[in-house]
Amino acid sequence: MADEDRARSGLEAGRSVAAEAARVVLPYVVVAAAWIVFSDRIVGQVAQDAAAGTFLSTLKGLLFVAVTAALLWGTVSRRIRRIKDAQSALAAERTLLRTVLNTIPDLVWLKDAGGRYLACNAAFEHFAGRSERELIGHGDVAFLDPQTAESFRRDDEEAARAGKPTITAGRVTYRSDGRTVDLEIVRTVLPDGQGGTAGVLGIGRDVTENLRIA
Repeated sequence: MADEDRARSGLEAGRSVAAEAARVVLPYVVVAAAWIVFSDRIVGQVAQDAAAGTFLSTLKGLLFVAVTAALLWGTVSRRIRRIKDAQSALAAERTLLRTVLNTIPDLVWLKDAGGRYLACNAAFEHFAGRSERELIGHGDVAFLDPQTAESFRRDDEEAARAGKPTITAGRVTYRSDGRTVDLEIVRTVLPDGQGGTAGVLGIGRDVTENLRIA
């Protein structure tokens, strides 16, 4: 199934590229062909001698260059505008997603299949005592004590094996201020589209007060 999906995606991507190329090339081909056919006829009818024919042919060539250049400029400009609009929309979506993540009070983090951090929110930065930039590319041992790091690693592997959301509980200490809290952690596996695991998404909620009340 994964191979079929990849083949289908590759075919669709190829068709999209071909269609985009056709939208750029076909107008040029049509204009060029029409220009060659009709301009030669006009020159043949208007030119009264060889000198006039040479002059008109040269003028025809210069006009052809100007027209095709304008056509290509307009086509490329439209494509560039579409790309920029898509980039702006993507940047806006990323900004919105980042705003939402940083507004969530829960700890949110994402690791790759090797246990290295790919992203996290502001709440997790506060827990780790490090910025997201400092965490990316590193594992838990970079900021957690060996026992907690090993516990996180085992739980990540268990979530990967389960292939579905798993829930664990644990007590952790914030590196930023030293406070200790009880967390309920939900881990979800992110598929890589090829039947494997791209990473693990974790969400940790502080349930300290709930346990005290209970």
